[in-house]
Amino acid sequence: MRTHAPEVAEAIPEPALDEAPEALPWLADHVVPRLRVTEALLERLDRHGIVHVIASAGAGKTTAVAQALQGLECPIVWVTLASWHRAPGRLLDALVGALEPRCPGLGAEVARARGGGAPPAELAALVGGLVGRRSVVLVFDDSHVVWDADEAMAVLAALVGRRSSSLRVVLVGRMALPLSGLGVDALDPKATVGDDLLRATPDEAEDILREHASTAAVADALDATGGWIAGLVFEAWRSTGAGPATGDPLGAYLDRELRPRLRHDGWALLVASSLFDEVDVERAGALGAGDPEGWLLELRAAGLPAAWATGGRRVRLHSRVRELLRAELDAWPTDRRRSALRAAAAALEREADLERAIELYTEADDVPAVQRLLPLVIVALIERHDLAVADRYLAWARLDPEPASIVLGRLMLASIHARTRAGHAVLDPLLAAGRLGPLMEQEPRIGALACHFLAARGRLGDALATLDAIPPGRSADVARLALSLARDDAEAPIPPFAGDVLDAVLARILYSRGRLQELRSGRTAWAASTGAHELGSVEAGPSAPTSPPALMRLLTQFAQAIERRDLDTATARVAELERIGATTWSLLADAELAIRLARDPSRAQAAIGRLHAAGVTAIPFFRELAATWAGAASLLSDDTDAAAALLQETVASMRRGDRTLELPSALVYLAEAEWRCGRDEAADRAADDAYACAHRQGTLRGLLLALADFPGVLSRRLDVEPGGESVWSSLGRALVVPDSGAGRGAIAPVAAHLREFGEVCLVVGGHVVRPKIRKSLELLSYLLERAAPRASRTDVLEALWNGRDDESSRAYLRQALRHLRDVLPDGVAVLAEGDHLWLAGAVTSESVELSALVAEAARDPGPRRLGVLLAALELTDRGAFLAGSNDVRWVDDRRSRIASIVADVRLDAAELLLDADRHLEALALVEDALDADPLRERAWRLKMQALGLLGDADGVIAAFGACRAALAEIGLEPSRPTVELARTLRR
Repeated sequence: MRTHAPEVAEAIPEPALDEAPEALPWLADHVVPRLRVTEALLERLDRHGIVHVIASAGAGKTTAVAQALQGLECPIVWVTLASWHRAPGRLLDALVGALEPRCPGLGAEVARARGGGAPPAELAALVGGLVGRRSVVLVFDDSHVVWDADEAMAVLAALVGRRSSSLRVVLVGRMALPLSGLGVDALDPKATVGDDLLRATPDEAEDILREHASTAAVADALDATGGWIAGLVFEAWRSTGAGPATGDPLGAYLDRELRPRLRHDGWALLVASSLFDEVDVERAGALGAGDPEGWLLELRAAGLPAAWATGGRRVRLHSRVRELLRAELDAWPTDRRRSALRAAAAALEREADLERAIELYTEADDVPAVQRLLPLVIVALIERHDLAVADRYLAWARLDPEPASIVLGRLMLASIHARTRAGHAVLDPLLAAGRLGPLMEQEPRIGALACHFLAARGRLGDALATLDAIPPGRSADVARLALSLARDDAEAPIPPFAGDVLDAVLARILYSRGRLQELRSGRTAWAASTGAHELGSVEAGPSAPTSPPALMRLLTQFAQAIERRDLDTATARVAELERIGATTWSLLADAELAIRLARDPSRAQAAIGRLHAAGVTAIPFFRELAATWAGAASLLSDDTDAAAALLQETVASMRRGDRTLELPSALVYLAEAEWRCGRDEAADRAADDAYACAHRQGTLRGLLLALADFPGVLSRRLDVEPGGESVWSSLGRALVVPDSGAGRGAIAPVAAHLREFGEVCLVVGGHVVRPKIRKSLELLSYLLERAAPRASRTDVLEALWNGRDDESSRAYLRQALRHLRDVLPDGVAVLAEGDHLWLAGAVTSESVELSALVAEAARDPGPRRLGVLLAALELTDRGAFLAGSNDVRWVDDRRSRIASIVADVRLDAAELLLDADRHLEALALVEDALDADPLRERAWRLKMQALGLLGDADGVIAAFGACRAALAEIGLEPSRPTVELARTLRR
């Protein structure tokens, strides 16, 4: 066995340190070729475009990938990940830095998008698109270090999910990355290279042993290592004739071969060098090497497994070697370890690598050093969306007084996470010491954030004084808008979204003010991070840099439960709001729940009484919300005069302050109160004003909920227009949209999707699967369609076996259930308890998707509505619902309900197409609706309108005649609006 081995690094090489970042890992001349592995890896890469190379440490992963790629003509970009890259901003920076030499201008594009507030995941998607214009292979080595870092994983998922076919990706690591859980299609198992393929065959093992001049028998070596590459290489070093070796061959090699060849101080210096990803002459000197160049030469001569730069003046340790050395460093006495950490941190600080320096100073417990550097990086960290890192760093900040950047950082994080108490904990000492003014002069955003927190607590005096001290500009405008929740200032200008953290404040204020159309324009990542878009039923646009704060997430879930009329879930969310300390919102939610679901005015009044007692209603925004529910409670208690007076005052206050979030609800309740008081005209005005307000907001959700609370308001407006078609007719149809499979359409990512129109099948991970019997898919569709979460076996038999309940039908149900479970993916299950069945997991269906689209269109009166309706029709145009399922009572009933829904969708879409001057498309939809149901008089009117707009007067007369003939078959005549329309179009 040889005793000189600088080439030992062949087993687990690292990226070369020569200048180009895209260079392949260094491979020595003597590395044994493994054509079998190379061909398999390249075949997978060509076929799939993305390959997972997943195997244990030392399996030869990096060598195999490097060998396979070195013959390719396209550029190879190699990024080796470390724990540092678990922060998403850092991972994105490493990705862009590696790609920039091959994609000039990429860095500038990313910097421009980042300046607009784009989060790392969105930037990664941008990178995938830009790089995809070139043919590139991108390798992520040691990818396993980020597998449980959600935000870093989102960056990789965005890159992989948005890449074009010309960008191929290889993920190298010790475990597979869960990209499928982040919305990226699951990797085909055939696109994976694992331990089985990487293990050496007997012929390969013989070549490796021969290359290392080992006298070990091939069979013995394979028996000892199982074909593990590092085991074979280092087994050759350890063979003593005493039989197969055990334990960690690499660790044993360092102890038995490398340590004795270094002087004591040389070994200690090597252990300390594990603090760096790379070590050069300057860093070695910083660690205390008296002769840095001589020490590096000594390491190379001793056979250190590492990658060496040209000339041997720079070295990168293999990741596993570094792990072993770092473990030894951590075992050093505390003072000695901290001394090494401080020395390494000081070197990084001199290199201006301040974040890495802070990490090491933190580990060394060097508080003064951390506090010296922290003000220089904290704001940039937050703007880069590395929020977890910023939170951790600020825990170390103990400066007195704190500089403006630290104060701003604390307020930014408090705002992003909706931590009102944390914001006031920062502000109170500053106000008491009179320091807020000077800090705002240095950083005006401090003032905007301060006003936001102060206004939320009703501290109007402090907020106004703060506003007066903010320098003119966007920060002052945001601050003034924040105060409009606590005082009447309808003229406060709305500043534009700018892509910075103040967008989060702006989004919350616009939601609270009911300015949902303006919120819709806030398509920036910081605005999306608040969750205000989802809560306001407004499309958010770009992905958020972080999940919404718990408050907004719970409010959104509460709103969804109210819309589904799910009392249990809504009650649970009220309790959770109280548990997280959001008492004001919990009480407001409880009052709304009491009105809309429980119909319990006493409960609503009790919650409102607690709000008054806490002084919250001194703030106009909260006072108006509480008064809206109080007015509804008075209506439910038949205290009409009190309801009318309170709602009149509330509506006036909302209009005066332009705080219109719940104005549609308040106006509907006022319309009910005015009618009960005998003031019909006032009631009609209030109802019309409610619709106008909802239309301006761009969502009918609040209006529909309020009309469901007091449906008499809708009925009376419809009575004014008998037989006619108006916005109130559309609202009436929207109120009866079925709420099938409540909530399932919102599940993401979906693990299984049932196709029900046309060819019936289940899609799992992008692949079509079918259970052995068709009844299994009928059962899945039925369970998804039910609004109630559980179905008894009797219910199932009634629906799918036409009420036949005997041993034969129950046996058939058990078979259907078993075969369904056979094809469902992990995480999705049909559960049973006693006599009941229910679904669990991320599964949805086309009919659930249809219901969600129809409900979305009903809530959205804006320009998106036509696209949503056409998307719904695209689903149903694929074929009949559960085609092939015949003589099944529930299927027949469901088809009839879907047919009725689709007819309304066709006619609603036709109306919008006529408004858009797309007359022929509208006419085609109307014809389809009449083919399905010739008794729909609305369809005949739309046909006449379309023909009239096309100049076909004879067609108008023929359509009217056909309408009269169809209705005559059931003994009816066309209604007055239909007759008048025909006369008008003839003229």
